[in-house]
Amino acid sequence: MDIIQGYLTLIDQYANHPQIGFLIQNKIIYTIAIFIAFFIFAYVLKFILRHIIPRFTEKTKTKIDDLIIERTQKPGMYLIMILGLYIALLPLGLSESISGVVNKILLSLAIICIILIGVRIIDTLIDIWGTEWAQKTESTIDDALLPLFHKTSKALFAIFGIIFILKVWGFNVGGLLAGVGIAGMVLGLALKDSLANIFGGVSMVLDKSLKVGDKVKIGNDVGTIQDIGLRSTKLRTYDNELLTIPNGNLANATIVNYVTPDESHRAKVLFSVGYGSDPEKIKKIVMKTITKPPIEEAVYDEYQEPNVVFTEMGDSGLMFTALLWSTWTKSYGVKLEMTKRIYKALNKYGIEIPFPTRTVYMHNVKPKRRRKK
Repeated sequence: MDIIQGYLTLIDQYANHPQIGFLIQNKIIYTIAIFIAFFIFAYVLKFILRHIIPRFTEKTKTKIDDLIIERTQKPGMYLIMILGLYIALLPLGLSESISGVVNKILLSLAIICIILIGVRIIDTLIDIWGTEWAQKTESTIDDALLPLFHKTSKALFAIFGIIFILKVWGFNVGGLLAGVGIAGMVLGLALKDSLANIFGGVSMVLDKSLKVGDKVKIGNDVGTIQDIGLRSTKLRTYDNELLTIPNGNLANATIVNYVTPDESHRAKVLFSVGYGSDPEKIKKIVMKTITKPPIEEAVYDEYQEPNVVFTEMGDSGLMFTALLWSTWTKSYGVKLEMTKRIYKALNKYGIEIPFPTRTVYMHNVKPKRRRKK
């Protein structure tokens, strides 16, 4: 307002100038001249933004600045014209009632232009960053999230714009904000499960705990992740069953990922031998069995060595575990081959393979004789 007041003072100083005094005293001509000046300035600025600024922005590594300048030219130009019209109407000396309405209309139009600029900037950022994110993921959640982000940002800007415009026109927005808050609470409670699924899917993608193609165990189900959607995740089991699991449940579940950080996986074979067997002898026999000749799909190196461990003394025999490294996709075949070899080796060396037994001791107690009365 101080700038505009200084502008009006400058007009009064030059009002009596012999050459330009006529134009200043003719308020309509002066108003038109001011608006034309701002109109020309807006198009000059548009020309600079379209043809000169891009020469500098092309040298940057990102396209965000180019797209923002391109998409905000028109609303920016309209905003300058609205400002020019506001300044141009000042010399007319409109009555307070008329100028009040005109100023409210112009300010409302300026708010709309600012909202459009904000929406287009946010849309540009979502498009650029969302596209980069989508290229790094194989799930379809990004395909559903990007339109959702666009619509949400537009809705938020629209709500704020309406609130500011109503405030300009003198409406009490306090009650409106309270109503919007109550409606938001009701809507949040009604969509609680859906929102939990959406945020659960987003958190899994951002945390990179799951991705399409991972071999995982969720609860008692083991399979391959087929898709991570906006509301649910699809798991194909090894029995070719397609399970659809809500993302909200997955976010709170314990997930075993067999291929993260890599596909290394250790095949385990549990076996037992009879009591009285020599544990060291058993370990040597089984170790030789699973290493010579090497199992084709197993891994033998200094970092992933095979091992046979005496674990415990069980109810029916001595418990051992044979361990051999492989990859997740091949470990099941390695386990089958180990089981076959160990069974044949124990039979070959005459080592007892116990089965569950239970010994019951009967204690013979003579019944007491009853005394005769």
